[in-house]
Amino acid sequence: MSDVRLTVAAHRSFPGNLLDGAVPNGGSGMQVASGLSDFGDAVGAAERDRSQAMLMFSPGVDEVLDVLADSRRSRPGMALIVAIPGPANGNLAEALRAGAHEIVLLPAEAPAVTDAVHKAIARASTAPAAAAPAATMAPIVAVLGPKGGVGKTTVSTNLATVLAATGKRVLLVDLDLQFGDVGLVLGVEPERTIYDLEMLEQVGYWPEDVTAGGDWVLWKRMLQDYEAPELDPAVDEAINEFIAKKKAAVPDSNV
Repeated sequence: MSDVRLTVAAHRSFPGNLLDGAVPNGGSGMQVASGLSDFGDAVGAAERDRSQAMLMFSPGVDEVLDVLADSRRSRPGMALIVAIPGPANGNLAEALRAGAHEIVLLPAEAPAVTDAVHKAIARASTAPAAAAPAATMAPIVAVLGPKGGVGKTTVSTNLATVLAATGKRVLLVDLDLQFGDVGLVLGVEPERTIYDLEMLEQVGYWPEDVTAGGDWVLWKRMLQDYEAPELDPAVDEAINEFIAKKKAAVPDSNV
């Protein structure tokens, strides 16, 4: 198995003492193709060396955002690893949104950094080939809890309410199909449920369209585009007799 070609770049203000022992060496399955003391030509060096991954030592998140964005534009398949002093100096979510596949908090030894590089390469190789631009994707916030009663509904409904009050368009989905009570908390009577959505997917119309006219409406709609084969005259006669009895029993039916 060939070594991973790695470009290593350290921001000019990155503390040098944290680099010692953190840079992967040749015995770790990594080949350092380029080593730079600034971010200025990091992306260009990675392109020239055809690096599979770029490891960036940055004093904080803000200093690395532009490099991440440039890398995603010019080499979208390259794995991007950010190493910053811990505790986190900046918003790690910003780095992930900008394109980082892995983040390492320093101090850390070379084996831990090497593992992060391999994980980043695996993530980059399985990423969608043509991901939608970040500007066209709505942020997704998941509110999770290991058990009931920990405040998931309270947090999610209040968060949705605040976002809506600031003019955002908000879609709040309660995935607790058994005990979900977002509608109750918000004082909203749900017009649709997950069941409705499933019915729409399966038969092509909302369930109330079925129940409003009874079961016969369901079967008529499901079969309205069906081209039936010619029936045996005896079978046809039996069906017509059955329908006539139904109409006589229920004069206002849609049979």
